[in-house]
Amino acid sequence: MTFSTIYGRYHFKRMPFGIISAQDEFQQQMEDAFQGLEGFEIIIDDMIVYGNTQEEHDKRLAAILQRALVKGIRFNEERCKFSVSRVKYFGHVISSEGMQPDPNKIHAINNMPSPSCREELQTRLGMINYLAKYIPSLSTKNKKLHDLTKVDLFIWEEEHTQILEDLKSSIVSNTPFFNHKSNNMELIVDASSHRLGAHLVLEGKVTVYASRSLSKTEQKYSQLEKELYAIVFGCKHFHHYLYGRHVEVTTNQCPLETVVANPIHKAPP
Repeated sequence: MTFSTIYGRYHFKRMPFGIISAQDEFQQQMEDAFQGLEGFEIIIDDMIVYGNTQEEHDKRLAAILQRALVKGIRFNEERCKFSVSRVKYFGHVISSEGMQPDPNKIHAINNMPSPSCREELQTRLGMINYLAKYIPSLSTKNKKLHDLTKVDLFIWEEEHTQILEDLKSSIVSNTPFFNHKSNNMELIVDASSHRLGAHLVLEGKVTVYASRSLSKTEQKYSQLEKELYAIVFGCKHFHHYLYGRHVEVTTNQCPLETVVANPIHKAPP
């Protein structure tokens, strides 16, 4: 990036403030710097290193530190935490048991006042959507709130207040841990006239939720097509959990068994 002045043409030696692509560029630089190493996740300047055992963790951490030394990347020791079994990371609490919402995040959502304008409502919905994996049937529960963001005249009524409070309590009462140690998972899906829903069950316990609205075109599908589409949606959405594992799919549409059991050339149009 260069700029011209009366004294000549200059370019920055460091990324300046205010550049829209700065965050994406920084993320790419960090990913490139630690490429090829295992057992870590990095988002901008926040990194987490993990391992199944203390020995594996320490080995991976040593590799990260050595790579940082080679690349000239420095860490602030006061902001680092080493060898902990529980850590807060981007709105989640991660431990050996799995993951759950950060209590501070839940507290902030619970203390949100009712919005006074469309922009405030969008902010509140954004905070709730960040924890969507912990809320069953979210796209159904917040439909009327989303509809309110699309109208010209913003009118907040008692019905909207109740919906917002119900969403808050859903996060509090549904805080499942989930981990990926088991190779056997159950994917439960469902479809309504306007929504798709899916959730994963591990050892009899619901671990994570997902849902989305159907487009106007998708709403015209037959119910059987919607139910099959829900399976596709669930498999794609949870691909990073399901890939390489035995998955049992549960749906309330028995006719789907006949459809998927037949060869593809015998499937109905």
